[in-house]
Amino acid sequence: MNKYLKAFIDANRLTCEKGVGFYGKVKGFQVRGDTSALAAPPSVAFYAHLSEEGMARTDAWLHSNTATYGIASFNVTKIGFTCVFNALMGTWKRVAALLEQAPVFLAEVSAPDTCPFCGEPIGEEVRYFGVNGGKFAAHERCFDAYCDEVAQKEGEEKAKPDNTARGIVGAIIGSLVGCLVWGALYFIGYLAVVAAILVAFGAAFAWDKLGGKNNKIKIISVWVVTLVMITVTMLVVYLIDVNIALNEVGVEGSAFEWFITLLAEDEEFMRAVLIDTIVSYIFIAVADILITARILQTQKREGKSLKKY
Repeated sequence: MNKYLKAFIDANRLTCEKGVGFYGKVKGFQVRGDTSALAAPPSVAFYAHLSEEGMARTDAWLHSNTATYGIASFNVTKIGFTCVFNALMGTWKRVAALLEQAPVFLAEVSAPDTCPFCGEPIGEEVRYFGVNGGKFAAHERCFDAYCDEVAQKEGEEKAKPDNTARGIVGAIIGSLVGCLVWGALYFIGYLAVVAAILVAFGAAFAWDKLGGKNNKIKIISVWVVTLVMITVTMLVVYLIDVNIALNEVGVEGSAFEWFITLLAEDEEFMRAVLIDTIVSYIFIAVADILITARILQTQKREGKSLKKY
C-alpha cells in the first residue's frame, strides 16, 4: 500500500477489506477507495446525500480541481461522487490530498453522519450496502427503494427500441463531418490523419443524437462505418488530387487509372499513400477502442452491483 494512503487510512481509522478496498468515515462523511498500488487507475467514492444544487456544486468543484488532484473522470449522483484518477507518478499523493479536502467541501453541500439516500441521521443500527463496488451505511428501507428505482430505470432502458437504422444514418452523417475535415486538412497541407479521430467520435455522437441505442450493435456499426467512410474519403481525396495534377500538366485520362498507375510505378507516391492510410487507420482504431470501452462500461447494469452486507 502506498505510504500516503496508509497514513491517511491509519489517521482516520478506516477499515481495509479484501474485494472492497478501504472504507469508513472521514469527518462524518463515508468514503471507499482502492488500496492496491496495482489498481490502475485507482478510484475513490464519497457517499453523501446531495440535492440538485449540491450535485451541481459538487460537479463544479470536481471539474475545477481535476488538474489539482489528477482526476481522469468523475461521476456525481444524488448519493455522492466517484473519482477515477490518472495512473501517473505522484497519483497516490494526489488521491490522499483529495481524501483530505473532499469532506471539507462536502460539509458545505451536505450533512455528515446521514443516510446518503434520504439525508436523515442513520441512527445506531448500522447496516452496510453496496452500489457499484462500494460499501457504505444507509437505511435499509432507503436502499430497498433505491433498488426498485434502479430496476425500473433499467427495465425502461431495456424496453426502448434499438433504432438501429436511425443510428446508422446518424453514424454516417457524423463521420462525414470528420471526413470533410480530413479532406480539407489534406489539401491545405496539414497533417490530415489526425482528423480520423473526428470521424470515429462524430459517428458515435451522431448515433446517439438520432436515437440509436447504446448497445453492441452500436459498437459494430461505428467500427464498420468509420473504416468504410475513411477509406472512401481517402480514395476520393487522392482521385481529386490526381485529377488536379493532370489538369495542371495538361494530361488527359482517367484519374482513377492514373492513381493505380502511380501506385504501381511511383514508389514515393505509393509510400505517401500507404503512410496516410496506415496512420489514419491507427487513429480510427484508437478512437473506436475508446468508444467501445465507454459503451461497454455504460452497459454494466447497476442493478447487478447492488448488495446487502
